[in-house]
Amino acid sequence: MLRHNDAGVFAMLQQDDVGGLEIRSKTGEWIVVPPVENRLVVNIGDRLKMWTNHRIASTLHRVVNCYGRDRYSAGIFATSNYDTDIAPLPSCVDAAHPPKFEQMHIGEALLFHYSRVWPSLGNAEVSSSYRYTQCSPESVPCRMSASKDHHRDTEVRRY
Repeated sequence: MLRHNDAGVFAMLQQDDVGGLEIRSKTGEWIVVPPVENRLVVNIGDRLKMWTNHRIASTLHRVVNCYGRDRYSAGIFATSNYDTDIAPLPSCVDAAHPPKFEQMHIGEALLFHYSRVWPSLGNAEVSSSYRYTQCSPESVPCRMSASKDHHRDTEVRRY
């Protein structure tokens, strides 16, 4: 999977024993996140970074499976409603920390984000393995899924 930051507020991930998740340190080094039984990994997403006016960084991560075995993980993704406008929280803005942006529509930010994470979405041959779920206002937020095992806010991905 390409390196990326999650688009939402945060993601909680349960890894299997194969592992493969890596995060990028501030120095640019890729660090293996070892799977630990009965523990969740929490990745900070771009929305939390935006709400905190970049005081909290989102986690750049990737999945590298070089173990010769199927890898499975289950993720729970917390995100904002597609129609929400977002701005830095007033408590995260002061003279020393001016706002990094004024206001942004989440839907537009998500479309931009997904075009970077899945650049092949414009290519019909490549993007056929991805599904965009159209949602009604009463249903759960829309999201991209690289798996047919997609249900509500939980994804099971096979890499």
